[in-house]
Amino acid sequence: MKPSGAHRLLVRDGELLSWLALPGMNEDQVAPAVVRFSPQSGVTVKLLDAPRGWPTGLGGRGDLVVHGASVEGGYPFTVLNARVTRVELGDRARALHADTLAMGAHVDQRTTWSSAAYGTAHLHEWLGDTGLRVTDWDCDERGQTRCFAHEWTPPEAHVVTLADARLTIGPVMDTEVAFSAEQRVVTDTHLGVRPVEPLSIEQFERSYARPLLAFCTLAADRPDAIIYEAVSDRDRRERAVVLRAGRMVRPRPWEPDQSYLFRAEQIDGVARVYGRWMELWREASAEIATFVDALSEGNRFSRARLLASVVALEAYWRTRLSYDENGGKRKGTSLLDKLKMLRSHTGIDPGLIGATNANLTMLVAARNLYAHLAQSVVGLGADAIDDSLLELPPGRCLAPSVVAARPGCAAGRHQRYVRSALRLLAIDLMMGIGRGSDTCALARGRPRVDRR
Repeated sequence: MKPSGAHRLLVRDGELLSWLALPGMNEDQVAPAVVRFSPQSGVTVKLLDAPRGWPTGLGGRGDLVVHGASVEGGYPFTVLNARVTRVELGDRARALHADTLAMGAHVDQRTTWSSAAYGTAHLHEWLGDTGLRVTDWDCDERGQTRCFAHEWTPPEAHVVTLADARLTIGPVMDTEVAFSAEQRVVTDTHLGVRPVEPLSIEQFERSYARPLLAFCTLAADRPDAIIYEAVSDRDRRERAVVLRAGRMVRPRPWEPDQSYLFRAEQIDGVARVYGRWMELWREASAEIATFVDALSEGNRFSRARLLASVVALEAYWRTRLSYDENGGKRKGTSLLDKLKMLRSHTGIDPGLIGATNANLTMLVAARNLYAHLAQSVVGLGADAIDDSLLELPPGRCLAPSVVAARPGCAAGRHQRYVRSALRLLAIDLMMGIGRGSDTCALARGRPRVDRR
């Protein structure tokens, strides 16, 4: 969506020439400042002057709320959770830093909102429905276009009703029509959240943005990020776009490829599956977050990443499978048995995801070695375990999106092995949200059909 107000000025100029004040300050304490933002460095504030009353304590946890207004237009914004990073002459603050910027309103950490909206880099492509279609395209006898027309019809929105909120996965559209040689129609997909009770910005983010990001990371089988975040309040008629420091992932050009672990067209009901995902998130959010963190590291191998993968697998087993069919707690279950139970739970051919008995045994041995510097699972030393992992046959993973290494490239084969461990959990999570209604296309053996 096109930015407006202070956000538009920030995008246009790369900075905001502003007037800043802390809540409760009088007009004499208002300070001129330059405010900049980037996902990599967060919010940086250069105070051109700091009258008496501005804090001078360096560092801290970052609990300052700074209200601002742009010099051009007087548009409001708020720097949240700021801290002083530079002082001069002992009593003059000169620089602040923060991770969060709310464009469009003066707020604080306790301000509540009636609704929120989120978008990720891959959600729109995952859903795959733009609502755009060509209605007329006529060419002359030489093949040159003489008439072209297209239209946008809003695609169906997918509504999820939870006990504490109503979620809508639906379309948004923006146009750029001006005196120009180019006119554009830009579509996207956002998750809209309308809770039963108003929530703060951070409560919205914890309860709804994090599970959305985890779901999209799982589905896309690659790192993702929240690239759009906005809150609004119906009673106050206020709206704020929230900018946060963190990983930046840009939407890629759409490709009809096999890189997604699954797409919307391969499941039976987006609303039903996402509702089940929210239930699963509330049962196992810490375990899923551990998995997402490991997957978000991309295709780079490290021992720490292998350990994180196994931690995610074991923690998820505790949440989902630590009790038997009769409700009794399973005792004395080894890590290898847990991994085999997870494998059985997926219902997927072990060879398809690299979860053979030999691979799982080596995974346990590697985990013990890397975590405790010793292992007794297999009769191999540390170097032999590394060599055995490196010699796993290539292609033992579900999706072909893993970077193909040159023959003899050990790092590439090791990377495949770690991805197989991650994918065992990914498939199990997908089966968890689909179990009971035969949702997963992979479980049915249905071929992948990708669309733009």
